[in-house]
Amino acid sequence: MDDNQYAPDNIQRQALKTWYSDGSSLREQRIHALLGLAGETGELVDLMKKHFYKPGRETTQDKVKDELSDVLYYVAVLSHLWGFTFEDMTAHLAVKLAGGHGWRNDGHQPGALDEQNSAD
Repeated sequence: MDDNQYAPDNIQRQALKTWYSDGSSLREQRIHALLGLAGETGELVDLMKKHFYKPGRETTQDKVKDELSDVLYYVAVLSHLWGFTFEDMTAHLAVKLAGGHGWRNDGHQPGALDEQNSAD
């Protein structure tokens, strides 16, 4: 890959090189990718459930990163199957965030973490 190997669309192209469609219809590929996304999201949720509620099962940053990367893989594939790129999504998200995205629009500094949130 080039110097910009981690650019969103480059990551998406790399993920698509590993997607095996076996000639399945677009509908079946979308279902496959959606089920993969749900499964990987479930693994992340289970990891975090154990972290917060099962004594002695604290997770690590690397484990969370690994599970989120698996989620990202299926987001890359599913978005492609619906005809858009990561960069399309980031542009769309930027517009949503500029409008507060329904959460905060109170002058909170972008990127600033509250101290209580950074402890976990």
